[in-house]
Amino acid sequence: MKSLIKIGLCCLWSLSYVYVQAQDSVEVEIDEKTKVIIIAEDKDALQKLKALDLNQIVRDALREVYSEEDKEVVYTYEVKEDTTNNNQVALKRIENTEKPKTNALMVEPSSTTEGIDITWDSDDKRKSFKQRKTSDKSFTFWAVDLGINNYLNENGQFPDENGAPSRLRTINSTYIGVGVYLRQNIGNSPISLQTGLLLDWYNFKFQGDNYITQGPESVVFGDYTEDFGENIEKAKLVVNYINIPLMLNLRFRDSEGNRTFNFGVGGYVGYRINSYSKINIERNEKDKDRDTFYLNNFRYGLEAQVGYRNILIFTKYDLNPLFNTDRGPELNAISFGIRI
Repeated sequence: MKSLIKIGLCCLWSLSYVYVQAQDSVEVEIDEKTKVIIIAEDKDALQKLKALDLNQIVRDALREVYSEEDKEVVYTYEVKEDTTNNNQVALKRIENTEKPKTNALMVEPSSTTEGIDITWDSDDKRKSFKQRKTSDKSFTFWAVDLGINNYLNENGQFPDENGAPSRLRTINSTYIGVGVYLRQNIGNSPISLQTGLLLDWYNFKFQGDNYITQGPESVVFGDYTEDFGENIEKAKLVVNYINIPLMLNLRFRDSEGNRTFNFGVGGYVGYRINSYSKINIERNEKDKDRDTFYLNNFRYGLEAQVGYRNILIFTKYDLNPLFNTDRGPELNAISFGIRI
């Protein structure tokens, strides 16, 4: 809540400076029981509000809010010029002061810092600075996934555990995803629904001299040295999907409105839009083969994410196999990494 108030106070100062001729006070309504009112002796003093430590004023009020919930508190800060300190503005706090009958800027914050509106009340000529309810607003944002990937066989093992020719260099098998997301808050709770459109790339890099090719009936994994008598630097299979994710998020914030714990679970469906194999031969030649490799065109799976503040970790697991039935080994792709 503090972060919202800080933002609101900055906006209030901007508005009060512009409309200084129309009013001589600034009122910040933190909630139903706590108000902060700044009163200037005259319009010249009001213009000096920029010298006030408004954050400290709000911190004083917040301490009262959380210390005694049943106590109604109104603080009034009189703005006076302090000639003994380079003409800086001094504050004098007066407790239990009646609310002044002057036009004021009003702040009505809720529990989050997202979605702020400025509205006007022409009847009483008061400027009202209100926050939109989070339940009435959706948020759009971009995210990038950076990680590594592998796949699990029908026994839930990585292929390198049984020496299969499809085994991967996990640390070199990179995963990249770029997406735009839409988040819809559910009421005033920390729960939200999230969906969007994601474009991602799986880079499956094989161990040793292993490589992949498309045979007449199924995909074939082979050893390039044994088959062609040449060593290779690396070989990989790249698969590109477009996906629609759907996730239920639980997002918490601290008393200042900063994001803290973040947890989400959900799933996704996708469609393969590109795939190719690439072999780097030691004599600096490259062999690139663009084909389907009997890959499943559609994919679906589960996804989870957990984070704290700006650090977010995700993992994804395809529930359907990478290759079509009886066209390749039964392998289910899995990836994990960070989301920024």
